Amino acid sequence: MSHILTELSTSGNSRLPLPEARARNVATILSTIQGHKWTLTSFLMDLFSPDQGNYVTSQMQIQMVSYFLGLCSTFGADDLAEMMYVQYMNIDTPVMASRHTLPLMGGGAC
Repeated sequence: MSHILTELSTSGNSRLPLPEARARNVATILSTIQGHKWTLTSFLMDLFSPDQGNYVTSQMQIQMVSYFLGLCSTFGADDLAEMMYVQYMNIDTPVMASRHTLPLMGGGAC
Protein backbone atom coordinates (compact mmCIF):
# COMPACT_ATOMS: atom_id res chain seq x y z
CA MET A 1 0.00 0.00 0.00
CA SER A 2 1.28 3.48 -0.80
CA HIS A 3 2.12 5.61 2.11
CA ILE A 4 -0.26 8.39 3.18
CA LEU A 5 1.21 11.85 2.74
CA THR A 6 1.32 14.13 5.76
CA GLU A 7 2.61 17.49 4.52
CA LEU A 8 0.71 20.02 6.62
CA SER A 9 -0.77 23.27 5.42
CA THR A 10 1.06 26.32 6.72
CA SER A 11 -1.93 28.67 6.48
CA GLY A 12 -3.66 29.38 9.78
CA ASN A 13 -4.02 26.64 12.35
CA SER A 14 -5.04 23.98 9.83
CA ARG A 15 -4.03 20.43 10.65
CA LEU A 16 -5.04 19.25 7.17
CA PRO A 17 -2.45 18.21 4.62
CA LEU A 18 -1.86 20.45 1.63
CA PRO A 19 -4.59 20.16 -1.05
CA GLU A 20 -2.38 18.10 -3.38
CA ALA A 21 -1.50 15.69 -0.58
CA ARG A 22 -5.16 15.46 0.47
CA ALA A 23 -6.16 14.47 -3.09
CA ARG A 24 -3.46 11.79 -3.21
CA ASN A 25 -4.41 10.54 0.27
CA VAL A 26 -8.08 10.22 -0.70
CA ALA A 27 -7.11 8.34 -3.89
CA THR A 28 -4.89 6.01 -1.85
CA ILE A 29 -7.61 5.30 0.72
CA LEU A 30 -10.29 4.73 -1.96
CA SER A 31 -7.93 2.38 -3.84
CA THR A 32 -7.33 0.48 -0.62
CA ILE A 33 -11.09 0.19 -0.03
CA GLN A 34 -11.53 -1.17 -3.57
CA GLY A 35 -8.57 -3.50 -3.10
CA HIS A 36 -10.37 -5.10 -0.16
CA LYS A 37 -13.47 -5.70 -2.36
CA TRP A 38 -15.52 -3.10 -0.50
CA THR A 39 -17.73 -0.45 -2.01
CA LEU A 40 -17.71 2.86 -0.19
CA THR A 41 -21.15 1.95 1.15
CA SER A 42 -20.08 -1.44 2.49
CA PHE A 43 -16.94 0.09 4.03
CA LEU A 44 -18.97 2.77 5.83
CA MET A 45 -21.49 0.15 6.99
CA ASP A 46 -18.65 -1.93 8.46
CA LEU A 47 -17.00 1.14 9.95
CA PHE A 48 -20.12 2.28 11.79
CA SER A 49 -21.57 -1.18 12.61
CA PRO A 50 -21.05 -2.86 15.95
CA ASP A 51 -19.44 -6.29 16.21
CA GLN A 52 -21.11 -8.80 13.90
CA GLY A 53 -20.45 -12.53 13.64
CA ASN A 54 -16.72 -13.21 13.78
CA TYR A 55 -15.87 -9.54 13.19
CA VAL A 56 -14.61 -7.80 16.32
CA THR A 57 -14.36 -4.02 16.29
CA SER A 58 -10.81 -2.85 16.98
CA GLN A 59 -9.94 -0.32 19.67
CA MET A 60 -8.68 2.05 16.93
CA GLN A 61 -12.01 1.83 15.10
CA ILE A 62 -13.94 2.48 18.32
CA GLN A 63 -11.77 5.49 19.18
CA MET A 64 -11.84 7.05 15.72
CA VAL A 65 -15.60 6.61 15.26
CA SER A 66 -16.27 7.89 18.78
CA TYR A 67 -14.15 10.98 18.14
CA PHE A 68 -15.87 11.60 14.80
CA LEU A 69 -19.32 11.31 16.39
CA GLY A 70 -18.30 13.35 19.45
CA LEU A 71 -19.02 17.01 20.08
CA CYS A 72 -15.36 18.04 20.20
CA SER A 73 -14.62 17.06 16.61
CA THR A 74 -14.04 20.06 14.34
CA PHE A 75 -15.82 18.17 11.53
CA GLY A 76 -18.43 15.74 12.68
CA ALA A 77 -21.32 13.62 11.55
CA ASP A 78 -23.66 16.63 11.29
CA ASP A 79 -21.19 18.42 9.02
CA LEU A 80 -20.85 15.32 6.83
CA ALA A 81 -24.63 14.95 6.60
CA GLU A 82 -24.90 18.60 5.55
CA MET A 83 -22.22 18.17 2.86
CA MET A 84 -23.98 15.07 1.55
CA TYR A 85 -27.33 16.88 1.50
CA VAL A 86 -25.89 19.90 -0.34
CA GLN A 87 -24.13 17.64 -2.87
CA TYR A 88 -27.34 15.67 -3.43
CA MET A 89 -29.40 18.84 -3.85
CA ASN A 90 -26.90 20.17 -6.42
CA ILE A 91 -27.30 17.15 -8.69
CA ASP A 92 -29.28 18.41 -11.66
CA THR A 93 -31.74 15.63 -12.48
CA PRO A 94 -35.47 15.65 -13.28
CA VAL A 95 -36.14 14.02 -9.90
CA MET A 96 -34.58 17.04 -8.21
CA ALA A 97 -36.90 19.54 -9.95
CA SER A 98 -38.94 19.99 -6.76
CA ARG A 99 -36.13 20.77 -4.34
CA HIS A 100 -37.06 21.44 -0.76
CA THR A 101 -34.85 23.31 1.69
CA LEU A 102 -34.47 21.63 5.05
CA PRO A 103 -32.90 23.25 8.12
CA LEU A 104 -29.47 21.83 8.82
CA MET A 105 -27.66 21.75 12.13
CA GLY A 106 -24.18 23.22 12.43
CA GLY A 107 -21.22 21.61 14.18
CA GLY A 108 -21.04 21.52 17.97
CA ALA A 109 -18.63 23.73 19.84
CA CYS A 110 -16.33 22.57 22.65
